[in-house]
Amino acid sequence: MLFRSPNPKTIGICTRVYPDGRKRENLLEKIAEKFLPDDFSFKIMGAGWEKYVEKLLKKGFQVEYTPEFNYDKYIDLIPSLDYYLYMGLDEGQMGFIDALAAGVETIVPPIGYHLDALEGISYPFTSEEELITTLTNLAEKRRKLIKSVQGWTWPDYAKKHLEIWQYLLDGKEKIGRAHV
Repeated sequence: MLFRSPNPKTIGICTRVYPDGRKRENLLEKIAEKFLPDDFSFKIMGAGWEKYVEKLLKKGFQVEYTPEFNYDKYIDLIPSLDYYLYMGLDEGQMGFIDALAAGVETIVPPIGYHLDALEGISYPFTSEEELITTLTNLAEKRRKLIKSVQGWTWPDYAKKHLEIWQYLLDGKEKIGRAHV
């Protein structure tokens, strides 16, 4: 391998949790069950996520948690994300707008004013199954990229170049499948 293992893609969540479960925070537990810590890490800002953060940490996920809204941290957090996730089925969420303004892809339900941002919803979902499918596709796409060169090494690269030069200089060596 040429590099260390890549960092997981960072999913951001910026909302508080309510006792009635209206933000569908239980979906975060489903994500923790279905994915690997190599796939995703989380940055969460908002009160009430402690129970879910604990479960993610126990599963080995990297989690940066800020239980209270902090504007200075927030304006640094949003552009640092790979994906912005909002799971509630209400009229929309302000973090969605901030994520779009920062050029961050969004994974949100196609509801409320989310629909007003033409092409702003990168990955729409409503059901748990749709969310899991979206995240599975994103994780698989990334894994395919990594696997495409997984066995390549610098010694192999040098060997293939040596074969090319030997062929050019005396034509005696056959060129194998080059990784260049």
